[in-house]
Amino acid sequence: MVFHPDEDNCSASTLAPWGNVPSNPNRAQVQALCRAIIGNSTSGFDTQTYNAGTYGTGPDGFTRATPTFFPLEIAIFKGNPDLSVEEGRTWTVGAVFSNPFEGKFSHDWLDNLTLTMDFYHIELADTIAPISVQTVYNNCFNYNGSSNPTYDVNNIFCQKIRRNPVTGDRAEVDAPFFNLGSTETQGLDIQLNWSHDLGPGRFGITSLINWLDYFKYQDEPGGKVNDATGTLGGLVPAQGGMYEYKTSTTFSYMWENLYVGLNWRHLPAIKAEAAATN
Repeated sequence: MVFHPDEDNCSASTLAPWGNVPSNPNRAQVQALCRAIIGNSTSGFDTQTYNAGTYGTGPDGFTRATPTFFPLEIAIFKGNPDLSVEEGRTWTVGAVFSNPFEGKFSHDWLDNLTLTMDFYHIELADTIAPISVQTVYNNCFNYNGSSNPTYDVNNIFCQKIRRNPVTGDRAEVDAPFFNLGSTETQGLDIQLNWSHDLGPGRFGITSLINWLDYFKYQDEPGGKVNDATGTLGGLVPAQGGMYEYKTSTTFSYMWENLYVGLNWRHLPAIKAEAAATN
């Protein structure tokens, strides 16, 4: 299941201006394309009456019944024998500080301290990743005026969409791997390790900090560059989000064959996936 931020292009409540909305001069063609993808003219898309008091009946008022919009889509990931080679350049700079305070104080509490820092910069060309559900729908419904100007159901993107023949709702979308364009990211990884004798055993702390400077990508060749930093967006659906930073700290105590650990993970506030493409 993947997030579908612009709602359903066939829905009267869609946020996409190229979808089934009164302001779209090509609305009739959009509705005909939705009907062709569904495969009949008797589904809920053409016959619904539950929105008579809001959007209207039939295709002019079609939305999902309850709730009006469900933000998830079934994506079927598939291989692609026509992929080109993905090319990348990576720059990394790292440093390790081991026991920097050893012998500098009258006590030994700051001994056994290790700090590791790794800066990275990655650039990818012809990035290989699954094409997003949103990109499939947008191209099928001619979002840019050139991806499907005749609103042909046989369009390569429209052929990846399947809708429920009874309700007219979204069903699933094929999401094969494509060479999607460029990807560029930069950040810093920091790890701190410290331990000290305590009682009969040894107490330790391990802390990891991942700081993301930026994550920019194209979700189709020649498309606009999206900045997913601080959002749930990104190239691979459900990959967990592009948090500006993440921390993970483990407190441990070891005594002979006994080990006890407590892990604390912190994630900051994050924006919705749609923020990456708006």
